[in-house]
Amino acid sequence: MNPLIRALTLLLPALLPLALGAQTITTITLDGGTQTDVGRSTSHAIVDGKPAISYHDVSNGDLKYVRASDATGTTWGAPVIVDSSGRTGLFTSLVVISGIPAISYYDASNRDLRCVRALDTGGANWGPR
Repeated sequence: MNPLIRALTLLLPALLPLALGAQTITTITLDGGTQTDVGRSTSHAIVDGKPAISYHDVSNGDLKYVRASDATGTTWGAPVIVDSSGRTGLFTSLVVISGIPAISYYDASNRDLRCVRALDTGGANWGPR
């Protein structure tokens, strides 16, 4: 291995906290608990100025969406079930089209590619699939 790369590999773990200003990384549980399997096939976007995530709830076979309550993602709203028709919500892709969130995803029950748009800018309500 190149000696410079080797030195950087060894020093990076020590230098990274300094480069980040010794920030503390905080994790927040947005959905789930000890008996659930949620958060697969995630996709992220900024929706109406706030971070948002679409994801697959494996335990229930649902497509879900959750959006932060503030621009920094410190607090989050309750998860919204977007589609619960069978085993759905795999391989999500969250985008914003003309200010409205939209999610494309795979419906494994019907072997379909689907797309759904929210009925509002924040994604609290979702339209027909």
